[in-house]
Amino acid sequence: MIKALIDIFSPKGEITGSGFAVNYLILRMIYFILTFTSTYILFNANQDIPFFGILNIVFLILVLFIELIILFNFKKRLLNICGILWISILLAVIFTFVAEFAITLFFNQWFLIASSLHLIIIPIIVAILPPKGADLKEYWLDFRNKTVAILKYPVTICAIAFIIGLIVINQLSIVHNNKIVKLNSVNEEKLVINPLSNYTYKSVEEITNIRKKYVATSIFKNETYEPDISVFGQMQDKKAWWGIDHIICYDEKQNTNIRKEGLSEESRFINNPNMLLGVLVSQIFERTPDLKSLCEDKALQMIPTSITYDKKYRLITATYKATPNFMKQFGKKGHIKFLLTGLNARDFGYKYAYAINTANIAFNPAYSIKGNSLDYGIVKFEDHIALGKACEVDGGCNNTTPYQPALEFIIMKLPAKITISLWKHKPMYKNQPASMYYKIKFEQ
Repeated sequence: MIKALIDIFSPKGEITGSGFAVNYLILRMIYFILTFTSTYILFNANQDIPFFGILNIVFLILVLFIELIILFNFKKRLLNICGILWISILLAVIFTFVAEFAITLFFNQWFLIASSLHLIIIPIIVAILPPKGADLKEYWLDFRNKTVAILKYPVTICAIAFIIGLIVINQLSIVHNNKIVKLNSVNEEKLVINPLSNYTYKSVEEITNIRKKYVATSIFKNETYEPDISVFGQMQDKKAWWGIDHIICYDEKQNTNIRKEGLSEESRFINNPNMLLGVLVSQIFERTPDLKSLCEDKALQMIPTSITYDKKYRLITATYKATPNFMKQFGKKGHIKFLLTGLNARDFGYKYAYAINTANIAFNPAYSIKGNSLDYGIVKFEDHIALGKACEVDGGCNNTTPYQPALEFIIMKLPAKITISLWKHKPMYKNQPASMYYKIKFEQ
């Protein structure tokens, strides 16, 4: 055991199969502990505090260092087996980094097979293959005796159980989530979609009472309910609210104060607590003859045609009627863009989200709610109501803020669908079974 640990940092000499096995198990165990600690604690910390930013960098450096040591051990062991340096280096890079990258990028139902090959099967094969020119009978006898000796160590058994356990738990979570994605329940309860209201110049108390009235008839009914102060606490008394008929297009020659008229766009969310995640168009366009169809398209006001709830699977499904304008392109400016808003989700405590499945939907590939790595993609909602000047109405308007680019997407073609996991507490990993699921469907 001690010799095996020394071999980790030894730049010279051979490494036995048993020594490689012990090194690999210990290193992988440390790797998983660091990765999950980083995911569960550091990514949940306030990154504006320098200490957490520095600590996060330290963890990433340590993880990279472990990967490099694993790579070096692969190289030593493979060189011992085949005796050809360039083949040893090439295979070591593939086994360490290429496989790691592939599993991270395609983190889906094939994860169990890919992880088994990468984390268990390939290292076992590398560990048991005899070195070049070895006497096979003598080698196997020696290997068997050393392997039995190694397996007596509790730490080795724990390491094996830890790695296999993580793989199995994650795979079971993926199977469960795939069931939610494909679910076409006949036991769904149809939920009422409440009408919009005009909030302009109403008091905070009046709007709060409207909110409470609709929560009392929702699936989140709670006699002690009070709006979350972090969501509604910055709402200003007797101010204007942006009208839903003025959120898609504007007339450059028109007085901007007209934008406060009519039903308030935020009331589609506040009056409908069951709509945990809202959808809105994230741009506003200048009204021109070319955009007449888009500007007059009421479907872009993003009010669902139906909302259903499956109590057994904790799944809410919101369906929207979509038109060709939902996929409209503007030359070099690209597609029309949509934005998810978690105003209601955050008010009821569902602060974290991850898109477990999308169909004909494209998020920002750099960073989004549909991230491609183990923890990347889990988004914390920041939505809240505050007074802003984006509406350009005198005195400003109460509206949802801030803009979160990780929640922005485009629709490639119809039908389209997003299935999202929602958690009240930061999940340890993105495939972790959710507290609630929310599915958004765009249909013609």
